Amino acid sequence: MRQTLTTLLAALALLALVLPAARAGDEEAVQKEADVKAQYAAAALLQKQVTGQKGEERRAAQQRAAAAFEAVARYFPEEQATAGLALYQAAEIHEVLRDRDKAVGCLNRVFQMQAEDLVKARAHNLLGHIYRRARSFADAIKEYEAVLGAGPKAETEAAEAMGWIGKCKAQLGDQQGAREVWKARAERFPKRHALVVESYDWIACSLHREGKVEEARRTLEACRARLAAAAADTGPAGHRVRKALGNMRILKLLESGETKS
Repeated sequence: MRQTLTTLLAALALLALVLPAARAGDEEAVQKEADVKAQYAAAALLQKQVTGQKGEERRAAQQRAAAAFEAVARYFPEEQATAGLALYQAAEIHEVLRDRDKAVGCLNRVFQMQAEDLVKARAHNLLGHIYRRARSFADAIKEYEAVLGAGPKAETEAAEAMGWIGKCKAQLGDQQGAREVWKARAERFPKRHALVVESYDWIACSLHREGKVEEARRTLEACRARLAAAAADTGPAGHRVRKALGNMRILKLLESGETKS
């Protein structure tokens, strides 16, 4: 009886050592599918199953999905485009879980692959966000700047990156540099009217924060003049422009300033 109990305790002790290792190596437990398409589909299905989960169950489901996306690159490294996309999606999940080291590791692997320009642009933006949230603004700017030449398929990502470059410069105390980036953003994407309004709004708010109220007011008027024709459109597009102009934050800042005076 004593020997049986000793054997049982030893078995339980061994199991306690094995289980954490198995959880840590979830990627090794992902079944290999027939081809990369099936492997990616299996990972995407696991990601879909995260919806509706809560608490620890949700976290466990996210970890399984991340491991499955990483397995796509592990099992089919020669399929560079799909592997790069899968690693980017794994990084997104790791970032949501606040596992920054794993997220950065996945993103660095994306940069080493012949992934699509759009995927690499998104990966640079995500890494920029990680650095920015860690208040490493100079490193964040470098990642965002890497997006700017990613090509026509990544124009939306470039617009996002330029917005964040300006905000990071502002955090570093370079308000003038921030405004120059936002002005260049409006010039680069002149037909994206909401983006133009947003850029002018950031510029005006930056000027207002420095006490340059009249310059802020002139920036607002310049924005209105630039988009006058678009705002005059009687269709849905014109309505969107007028709504964006009416929601500019600088309006409230100027109003509050006038009230104080």
